[in-house]
Amino acid sequence: MECGWDKTRLRKFSVAVAYSTIDQRLHIFSEKNIAKLMRLLLSGPVVVGYNIKNFDFEILAGYPKVKTGKIKCLDLMQAIQEKIGHRISLQNLREANFFEFEEGECEDPITLWKKGKHYELIEHCCNDVLAIKRIHELGRSKKKILYNKTHTESAALKMGW
Repeated sequence: MECGWDKTRLRKFSVAVAYSTIDQRLHIFSEKNIAKLMRLLLSGPVVVGYNIKNFDFEILAGYPKVKTGKIKCLDLMQAIQEKIGHRISLQNLREANFFEFEEGECEDPITLWKKGKHYELIEHCCNDVLAIKRIHELGRSKKKILYNKTHTESAALKMGW
């Protein structure tokens, strides 16, 4: 089923990856393990994500037994957007803070799933989750992160995480 951003709740869950600071490891969940994912999300003081409120939680809200409103959340994308007035990609932050550049064109997660490239999708999600973790840790320790304003100019953004 194809649906736009305004119909995210109509999308189905494919895979989720979460990092737990309790056991210091990544956890991978399939659709049949949504209850375990929710237990993990509710077990910590806060869930940190990137566009987690408008994408991940919206998809989970499409399942009747899932109550994302009970999860305390820090959406880094939303926090950054509130400061600079527009959205920036997670890749922008990777490049500005860690000099990590994607080689070539990367297929988006939905395309990977549709093509049956489930291992590549899981790897993509693991990399994103670890990047989010690193960006959050950097913002907490240095009280700022960098983002690319243009292809040649970066700027510091004070963060109070």
